Amino acid sequence: LDTAQAHFARALEIDPTLTMTHKNIRYLTLNRPGLNPDETFDLYRDLARRSAASSFPFKFDARPAANGRALRIAYVSSDFRMHVVGLNILPLIENHDPSAVELFFYSDVAQEDQITQRFKACAKSWRSILGLSDAEAAATIRSSSPPIPATACCVLLRATR
Repeated sequence: LDTAQAHFARALEIDPTLTMTHKNIRYLTLNRPGLNPDETFDLYRDLARRSAASSFPFKFDARPAANGRALRIAYVSSDFRMHVVGLNILPLIENHDPSAVELFFYSDVAQEDQITQRFKACAKSWRSILGLSDAEAAATIRSSSPPIPATACCVLLRATR
C-alpha cells in the first residue's frame, strides 16, 4: 500500500488534474490499516486542496442563504445504487431531517435497483443526467436553480469519457 501511495503521489506531482488518481488515493486511504482519523482527515484535506487547484471547468454561482428555509443540498453521483459508495452514504441520506434539509439528486445510474429507490424516497428532486456530457450535466444542475452543488461522499467520475 505504501508503494501504491507513493506512485499516486508522484502521478499528482506530474499532473494534479488526474481525476482517477485522486479517486484511487481516497480509496487507498480508506483501506489503509493503522491510519488514525486525524491522518485520514489531513490526507483528504490535502487532496481537496490539490483538486481545487486543478482546472475544473464548471463554476457555480454562490447562492444567498435563505433565512428560515431548509438547507438545500445536491448530491451528484453514479453510485445511487447497490455500490459501496451508495451503501455507505445511504444511512446519512436517510437520517437527514426533511424539515431542516432538502435533498436534490443528479443521478448517472444506468440500472436502478432497490437502493436507488431508497435514495429516491429521500429526494425533494431527482434528475437523471445519464447520457449527458459533463458540460450538459453541469448546465442541467445550474439551470435547475439548485441548492449547493455538492459531491460530498459521491464523486461523479465517468470513466467512459
